[in-house]
Amino acid sequence: MVTLIDAAVAEELRTVSPSHDHPDAVLAEHPRGFRTVHETRFLPGADLGHVGDRLLTWGVHEGAGLDVFVTSPRVAVGEVILMRWRPFAWVPRWTSITVPCRVTHVWNDPDRVGFVYTTLPGHPEHGEELFLLEPVDGGVQFTVTAFSKAGRWFTWLGAPVARRVQDATTRKYLHAL
Repeated sequence: MVTLIDAAVAEELRTVSPSHDHPDAVLAEHPRGFRTVHETRFLPGADLGHVGDRLLTWGVHEGAGLDVFVTSPRVAVGEVILMRWRPFAWVPRWTSITVPCRVTHVWNDPDRVGFVYTTLPGHPEHGEELFLLEPVDGGVQFTVTAFSKAGRWFTWLGAPVARRVQDATTRKYLHAL
């Protein structure tokens, strides 16, 4: 379920600096020392408008099993998403890891739909993530690209586990549409 964030929390998250010094690098050359993830999935017979609407209303994140709190029900530049990740559904919500991000780019064109968000302080990783839908012959190609490195002590200490979690979450995003 997508839930709206408290207005005071939203305002604070809209104004903090990203947790890394490489704005827009997900759209260009990724910085050295960061891990890159790039996965695609072809959605045969999909309609860009339909899957694009799901993407731009946080449906991919919700479909990936994250608790989703947002400043707007529709993705827009400057809006914030605060996700909570739990390793298993039976784990109590209070033990979840908080994952704050802010949207930096949005496309909603006939030839592409998508957005980029950057990590904010408190996120387990430092980096950016791109979600992009593009029409191709007979369907839509969904691409998720990210660069990241450990942002908290537990992701640094548990780097192999953190990479597996990131890879698994990326696969969940790709299959959420």
